[in-house]
Amino acid sequence: ITGFASICVNGLEVQYDAGTPVIADGRMATTRKLAVGQVVAMRAVGAGAQLTARTISVLHAVAGPISYVDTAAGRLELIGQIVLASDPADISALKPGDWVQVSGHRLLSGDIAASRIEPVAARAQVQISGQIGQVDSGGFTLYGTRIRLDRLSLPSGVAAGTEVLVRGNW
Repeated sequence: ITGFASICVNGLEVQYDAGTPVIADGRMATTRKLAVGQVVAMRAVGAGAQLTARTISVLHAVAGPISYVDTAAGRLELIGQIVLASDPADISALKPGDWVQVSGHRLLSGDIAASRIEPVAARAQVQISGQIGQVDSGGFTLYGTRIRLDRLSLPSGVAAGTEVLVRGNW
């Protein structure tokens, strides 16, 4: 989201109202939870300047406790993921143990170029999204973070390169 009046997404203005369903990381939310810098996916109808959102989904690349912060470099790490702040001042008040949710885009390196870093209350589970890397009988990797599948298995046909959203204990 790059702006409001409606939602500006990649230069397109998409209309919505307070009743438009919003889903944040798989959970129902309201339009009041929308903020500049969030990455969203939406189903919209219309064409050109007449787009209207039917549903809006807020997507976070990662959410969990911070393991380290390097304010000078504008970097932090959580659940094995490197996050690069667009402005080092955005992370100046953060410290290891704080929980954040990060919106942004993956770089070729797998690091996350953050468009929004938002402090949140500690949760029961961490979250990471992205493409599955190496798969074996015990689980898979997601940008270097090992995801174990203790009693679960991947559905048939799911392989490296599949986009997933994973929630679990860290």
